[in-house]
Amino acid sequence: MDAQEYQRMVYQQIIILDYKVPDHLREFAGYLSFYGPDWEDEAAGIIQFLGEGKISEAIEVALGVDYDKHN
Repeated sequence: MDAQEYQRMVYQQIIILDYKVPDHLREFAGYLSFYGPDWEDEAAGIIQFLGEGKISEAIEVALGVDYDKHN
């Protein structure tokens, strides 16, 4: 497991444990954006759902992010 995969897993665990805090979801979306276009759709989806007050949907998107997206 490399550092990026570990960080993604940590974010996802934080989201599972503290799912009522949209800040963690926003931070995770920012993290995804930082690492390039591979997860831009997911990052945009998280931000969109948060803007609409749909935390459950944002959580679903965040927890569905897979490090090996293209494999």
